[in-house]
Amino acid sequence: LALVTAGCVAGTVALISWQNTRALEARNRELGSLVDVAIGVLESHRKLAASGAISEAEAKQRALAVLANMRYGRGDYYFVMDSQIVLIMHPTAPHLIGKPQLDLKDASGTAFNRDMQQQLRSAGVARVSYVWPKADSDVAIGKTSVAKLYTPWGYTVGTGVYNDDLANDLRSTIIYASIVAISLLGFLAILALLTTRSIVRPMARLVTSADKLA
Repeated sequence: LALVTAGCVAGTVALISWQNTRALEARNRELGSLVDVAIGVLESHRKLAASGAISEAEAKQRALAVLANMRYGRGDYYFVMDSQIVLIMHPTAPHLIGKPQLDLKDASGTAFNRDMQQQLRSAGVARVSYVWPKADSDVAIGKTSVAKLYTPWGYTVGTGVYNDDLANDLRSTIIYASIVAISLLGFLAILALLTTRSIVRPMARLVTSADKLA
């Protein structure tokens, strides 16, 4: 029973770890696809300017205006920076436009934009995790952002989402896995008890019979 218990615990931990990893991977793919949508907006406007229909300056202005109004999920948005991590467009923080964000730190003191810049320079895409409070709260929670380079204009386009929904899903997984493990252990304990009784009682009767014969 001890070995079975250890196996159940190990299996539960493995299930929780697998579920969490799968959720994070899915989140990263989703964010990457969303950034691709934003890059598509930039590219369509660049082509419009290349055709001579509008100037490049107007194309950039229009594209940034479109991105500033795009929302998805729970009001999540896009941001645009240049290659030096100077903010070009941010719909919820317009007061930061034109200001360097390279040394911006989260609540834990991590300069996550520096990590983003390094990843962008080496791979053209970056994924960073950090802690940041929501607009209506002072409590910093986990957030994941994905950014990609748009080389023709030297833009860094990104978006990020808070991970509180993943934390809720993980808690649900832990509760479910724990219930399954406890139920299984309870069943095995009862089975072990019944098996023990099925062995002990015949043995007891055998011993009693032998004593009578003696």
